[in-house]
Amino acid sequence: MARYEHLLSPLKIGNITLKNRMLNSKCVSSDEMEPELSGPFYEHLARNGAALVCVGVGALPDCDGNYSRMAPCHMDDPKSRKAYMEIIDKIHAQGSLATASMMAIEPQNVMISDVPDWNAIPMTGDYSANLFEKPAISAQRLEGMIQDFVNASVYFKGMGFDGVTIYACYRGSILACSLSPWFNHRTDKYGGKTMEERATLTLEVFRRIKEACGQDFLIECQTSATEEGGYTLEDWLGYCKLCEGLVDIFQIRGWDGSYTHVNSHNLQKSNPYNLQFAAAAKARGIRCAFSPVGGFHDPDLIDRFIAEGKCDCVSMARAFICDEHYYDKIKAGHGEDITPCLLCNGCHGSFCAVNPLAGYHHMLDRMFHPTGEKKKIAVIGGGPAGMRAALFGVEQGHDVTLYEKSGTLGGQLKFADFVDFKWNLMDYKNWLIREIGKSNVTVHLNTEATPELMKKQGYDVIIAALGSSAKRIPVAGAQDPKIWLAEDVFGHEQELGHNAVVIGGGDTGREAALYLAKAGHKTTLVTRGDAKLFDDPHSKRATELDYENEPNFSCLDNAKTVAVTPTSVTLDVTLNVPKLDGDFGMMMMMAHKDGAPSVMPDSRPEGFPPRQEPFDPHAAFAEENSEQPKGPGGPPPMPQIDKSKLPHETRTLTCDSVVISGGRQALNADAFHDAAPKVVTIGDCFYPEGIRNCNNTAYAAIMQL
Repeated sequence: MARYEHLLSPLKIGNITLKNRMLNSKCVSSDEMEPELSGPFYEHLARNGAALVCVGVGALPDCDGNYSRMAPCHMDDPKSRKAYMEIIDKIHAQGSLATASMMAIEPQNVMISDVPDWNAIPMTGDYSANLFEKPAISAQRLEGMIQDFVNASVYFKGMGFDGVTIYACYRGSILACSLSPWFNHRTDKYGGKTMEERATLTLEVFRRIKEACGQDFLIECQTSATEEGGYTLEDWLGYCKLCEGLVDIFQIRGWDGSYTHVNSHNLQKSNPYNLQFAAAAKARGIRCAFSPVGGFHDPDLIDRFIAEGKCDCVSMARAFICDEHYYDKIKAGHGEDITPCLLCNGCHGSFCAVNPLAGYHHMLDRMFHPTGEKKKIAVIGGGPAGMRAALFGVEQGHDVTLYEKSGTLGGQLKFADFVDFKWNLMDYKNWLIREIGKSNVTVHLNTEATPELMKKQGYDVIIAALGSSAKRIPVAGAQDPKIWLAEDVFGHEQELGHNAVVIGGGDTGREAALYLAKAGHKTTLVTRGDAKLFDDPHSKRATELDYENEPNFSCLDNAKTVAVTPTSVTLDVTLNVPKLDGDFGMMMMMAHKDGAPSVMPDSRPEGFPPRQEPFDPHAAFAEENSEQPKGPGGPPPMPQIDKSKLPHETRTLTCDSVVISGGRQALNADAFHDAAPKVVTIGDCFYPEGIRNCNNTAYAAIMQL
């Protein structure tokens, strides 16, 4: 039996055949909102294995006949229409099919019905901020919205699309809310106490699209299988049964109330999200294709799930993005060679941490112009930046030697071996090491690459991937060598004693504190802000649960460190700071823990275009001169807390050991300035920003030679 036989087998849906069992769950190109530029991105998705590509046209039935309203382009614009038709042709040329995305979401400023008691509704899902009080949509406007769905579908079919992908999940649309007993209190034909009654609206949309476009025009429905405190799995299974003959594919995106944009904090790769719901539907024999989404990256697991009848196919996005040759590696039977996804959700911001080419397919021919001349290259440093530069170098035909002063490769990623929730980084490190071992890179371990050695070897290019060093905070006593740095506790935790204080509420500090607590140490995390307000909205709740469920862990917020000794921490603690709700909404989830907007420095090296600002759908769809709706469920204003006006107290914590997490500083590569004709710094040596920076700078360094 061939490896991945089931994953690569065709999927027949009525008279339609998909080339394999891998579907694209809507990806975001950096130029998606400029369709004339996004063709190469969608072509890449199809070429990289997606049998069904969902094109993000953003069609929004708005109940007023403007079914094609988009941001910022308009489907009736000849330029946009031509661009999308070219995208469809590119997808079809790869043997894949294309659907157009459609949604009926809150910019209409209406709800499916009035909500009697907003305070009773659990509001912990990703889209809770969209659900503030709005007037109920009239039956007349609802009928207009249904017709808009039909009109848009007919329009898309005329352009060449093979179907539509309709958004009906996460409480993020009127269609999703219509299924919910929390939100649908209508007394007309579109409401009722049972799921069958509440399903009338979506069934009518599906039925009329099929009548207008034909049975072979695919309808893919993005759905949530359960709702927090609302409809149950059994309700949803009954709904799916009602959709037989109407919905061709159910893309199961998650249950409302979950933080469904998965990452390493809330996902184990052996148990991807939503598989259980697809398996339940398959066990009922419901005649639709079921395609779960949420962390499906491992082709061996996916193949097994399909073989076991737990799903018909899987919907993926990140897998297609993080490896330019994902499909080729699967067809060759080498799934272990696939670049691991870090589950960092950077692709929500139109970039990929491990693939520097993601989102730039339309401009690759203009970004770099390698001479093709073979160079003798020394890469100094065996961390993620150095290893990736070495691999890029041999791919371009250069003679590459990698120097690492320690006995193992991995750099800062070696610490991921100690932390169970860092399994994604451990996988990435191990993949890099395997790839180095299979490549033509010459590796020298336990070798310090001095300027003298580099001169003697006569390298054309030196790529300095020296990394960074941990910083100590600028307070009295922090320079004492008896005070631990966060990176040094891993593997030495038994030397810290029972009680530990960790200073610093960033990622490293939080993770070190949780690691020590899970290892049995009574651990206090000290942070100047609120440790529960994370920069990453999708890991926020998962990490909160770690905090709440770990008995050895405690956190002291709003505490400025004044002085430290090896066994004590003196703090200036601000009292009576208003506690911000952990479910403050999307606005606050994107806020910095100090209350200031998060701004990431742009460390993109020469050759990469400037970072694009994230697309704001609310601003794009906002009506002119409209006021933001207000009500009991409305988003609160951004808090502005002046801590200087609040009372303070000095507090001293005693402990067995103090751990400092004060950030990182780049190591200086100036010593190598004259050691070769060309010297380039990359990774943390260029700017300490993380894996994305490592890969971007490594790729740019090689491609500029």
